Amino acid sequence: MSMVKNILLATGLSLFSAAAIPAQAASPTIEVEAGMFGGTLYNLSYALSEVFKTQHPDIKLVPVETTGNAAGIIKASASPADRLVAGSAIPLQEAIQGVSPFPKKFEKFRFVAGACVHAETLITLDPNIRTLADLSGKRIGLGPQPSMQGRTMWSIMRDSIPGSDDMKPFWMNWSSLKDSIIDGSLDCMVLGVGIIPDDHWQPVSVYAEIVASRGNPHLISFTPEKLAEAAKRDGFIYPPLEIPANAIAEGVPAEPVLAWSEQLGFYAFEELPDEVAYAVFKTLYENGEELRKYTPDARGTAPETVMPPKELPDSLIHPGTLRYLKEKGLR
Repeated sequence: MSMVKNILLATGLSLFSAAAIPAQAASPTIEVEAGMFGGTLYNLSYALSEVFKTQHPDIKLVPVETTGNAAGIIKASASPADRLVAGSAIPLQEAIQGVSPFPKKFEKFRFVAGACVHAETLITLDPNIRTLADLSGKRIGLGPQPSMQGRTMWSIMRDSIPGSDDMKPFWMNWSSLKDSIIDGSLDCMVLGVGIIPDDHWQPVSVYAEIVASRGNPHLISFTPEKLAEAAKRDGFIYPPLEIPANAIAEGVPAEPVLAWSEQLGFYAFEELPDEVAYAVFKTLYENGEELRKYTPDARGTAPETVMPPKELPDSLIHPGTLRYLKEKGLR
C-alpha cells in the first residue's frame, strides 16, 4: 500500500472514530440581568454565580448590569432560554399584564426563587426634612426610571409631596446616588434595607460610605393611607412594613419608620431549562451560608425568604422550581 493510501486510510479511520463518539452537550451559560451595579440584586447575582462554580459547575451564571427590573425582563425576552432576571414581585406582575413600560404581555414570565425581603424607604441628611411634605421643591434621587426604586417609588411618594406635579426626580444608579447625597447635590435618596431576623438590618452597600462620610441619615416615613391609595391607583400591592427603632444601628432609625416591603429574587421565562431553575432555587434555599461568603447582602437569604409567596399560584412558578417544591413537600 502506497504512502498516500496509508495517509488516506488513517485519515478516514480518524474521521470515522471521531464521528462515532457522541458529542457532549455544551454546559449552559446563563446571563443574569442583575440590576444596578453595587445594588443588592447585583451583589446577590454575583454571589449566586460564585456558589454555582462549586455547587453546579455544569451551569455558568454571568451577571450583567441592567438599568432596573423592567429593562432586564425586556432584554431577557429576546433570548428567554438562557436569561435569568434578578428582580422583584411588582415587575413580575407588570410583565405578565403587559403594562407600561412592557411592549406586550409576557405571559410566560415566571417566579424562580426569592432571595431576601427589602424595606423600601427614603433617607436625608438635611435636618430640615422630616416628612414627605418637606420634600416639596427638593432634589430627590431615585433609581433608574424603569426600576422599582425609580418609577415605582415615585408613584408611591408623589401624592404626599405638595407641588410634585412640577417636580422631576433624578434617576440615578446607586453609586451616583451615594456621591450626590454626600456632596449635597441631592436632598433625599431612595434606600433599600434588607430584613435580617434577630440582627441589625442590612441597607444596600453604599449606605456604609454615606454614614462614614456624613454620619447617620434620617429615614422618612410613609403613611398607611398613602400606600393604600397608591396601590389602588397602580393596581399592585405595596405591603406596609415598619422599620423598628434601632433596626439598622443604634439610633437608626431614632423611632419606628413606616416603609413598604418587596421580595427580591430571580425570575425567568418558561423557556429557561428546568434544570437551571431547579438549581437556582436549590442553591438559594439550601446554601444561604455559602452566599454570605461573597456578599453581606445575603444575610437575609433564608428558606422563608426564598420561598414563593403563598398567594402566588403554581401557574406563575417556573416548572423547574415547582419540581423542587413538590419533591421536598414544600408546595
